[in-house]
Amino acid sequence: MIRAAIVGLGRWGQNLVNSVRTSQAIRFTTANTRTQATAASFCADAGLRWVDSLDTILTDRDIDAVVFATPHTQHSEQVIRAAGAGKHVFVEKPFSLSRADAAKAEAAAERAGVVLAVGFNRRFHPSMGLLRDAVSSGRLGTLVTISAEQTALHGIAMTAEPAACSAIASAWASWLTGAVSTAAVATAARKRRSGRVSRRSTGQ
Repeated sequence: MIRAAIVGLGRWGQNLVNSVRTSQAIRFTTANTRTQATAASFCADAGLRWVDSLDTILTDRDIDAVVFATPHTQHSEQVIRAAGAGKHVFVEKPFSLSRADAAKAEAAAERAGVVLAVGFNRRFHPSMGLLRDAVSSGRLGTLVTISAEQTALHGIAMTAEPAACSAIASAWASWLTGAVSTAAVATAARKRRSGRVSRRSTGQ
């Protein structure tokens, strides 16, 4: 049984805890979030011990792994710290906000010999595996355009700005095809938002 700590108990952090409540492979024992008052009720219901700092988690020998559902700007540093403490890491996407920081975080995990995973959960859905096989085998022919639609309820809160879903969409397309540059798509989204992008640069 993996004993894990959750850092960040917003809507998605709570969802991650709830998703494994009946698991025989992993159990959340500890939580850390910025404001204890906002998480007190959930911690009590989920049987979580709340602590006031990440350092407390990293020095606890009874914790094997840390799950980060925190602001994107914190991911790289948190992964490096957790790996340095010998903890396995699951971090929500995006893994990092720059390629350089991502490389540093990955290197830290490799040096420590710990497992580092990023929350691209849908890649493990059977339907996604079948779709990827169809693409890689050529059964779908030559892909010219990929169109993604957000049908989950939280999609209602997304804005019309391309950057709102560019990280998720581009990462999914990159994994699905093995041929799309996530960085290039994200850059194109930023340029489009500022009005500095051409049809050629986005492949349209």
